[in-house]
Amino acid sequence: MNFLIYIGATVLLILGAFFAYKKLSFFTGKLFWQTAVFIILSLFFGRVLNIYAIIPFWDKILHFLSGFILFSAGEEVFRSLGAAEKKHLIFFSFLFASASAGIWEIYEFSLDNLFGFNSQNASLPDSMLDMIFGNLSAIICAAKKAKCPH
Repeated sequence: MNFLIYIGATVLLILGAFFAYKKLSFFTGKLFWQTAVFIILSLFFGRVLNIYAIIPFWDKILHFLSGFILFSAGEEVFRSLGAAEKKHLIFFSFLFASASAGIWEIYEFSLDNLFGFNSQNASLPDSMLDMIFGNLSAIICAAKKAKCPH
């Protein structure tokens, strides 16, 4: 039964991302595909194929990947606002990714406490490591973007 729920959730979330791609100016094709791949890795691979149990650090890999995706999303949001200065783009994109990582952990905390889930493995270190991994990849994006001539 959980198998069908996760398959359904995967499909619905990808459809939601596709809707965002079609309706939101900052949600580019690149961002759609990054989001779709992330959803497949987390829900289908993680839950349906049980990769979370097979690879104990799968969650950390996903949080690391999320920093790249969220930095990219921050870039697109920044550009849609009409701003163009590179140092502001980098700063905004990093803060966007960092804030999103924190908001995601609040979401997991809320699910765990309201519905009895175990998203955070009942530990503060898990949440902190999740945010560290998300921020680390956002820092890598910022450094790479700072070195890029355009």
